[in-house]
Amino acid sequence: MSNAESWLILGGLFNLFVSILVAYALYWVRIHRPEIPAHKSALVSHKLILWNGFLLLGLAVAIEQTNFTDSVNTLLAASEVIVSLLTGGQTILSWAQNIPDEIAAGGWRARLIGIANMIHVLAISGILYGVVRNVLGI
Repeated sequence: MSNAESWLILGGLFNLFVSILVAYALYWVRIHRPEIPAHKSALVSHKLILWNGFLLLGLAVAIEQTNFTDSVNTLLAASEVIVSLLTGGQTILSWAQNIPDEIAAGGWRARLIGIANMIHVLAISGILYGVVRNVLGI
């Protein structure tokens, strides 16, 4: 198993584990105060972290088909894992601080979302480029 695969698999499993913890915390809050609806940031945290886990596990399969050097693959993988952890942590923090909409809150939260999305686009585009190039034999 390559370094890139290791990064992506560990990051994916960690995201899935954190998603389960968030779901349990959401359950615990709701079971003790059912009259209060679920906080939007809590639901967003759970879904975002869960899907980031699936994304990273899927990328673990795809990254080995790029034919890039190990260092390039590791850089792409590490950037995806770090961004997924930052965005997941940010949504949990927003839940803890009772912020229902991070974009509307503005400031560093909105900037971090934009930067994270740009890093996601660049890393996944790089992986897609490598896979397509390998499939076409270029």
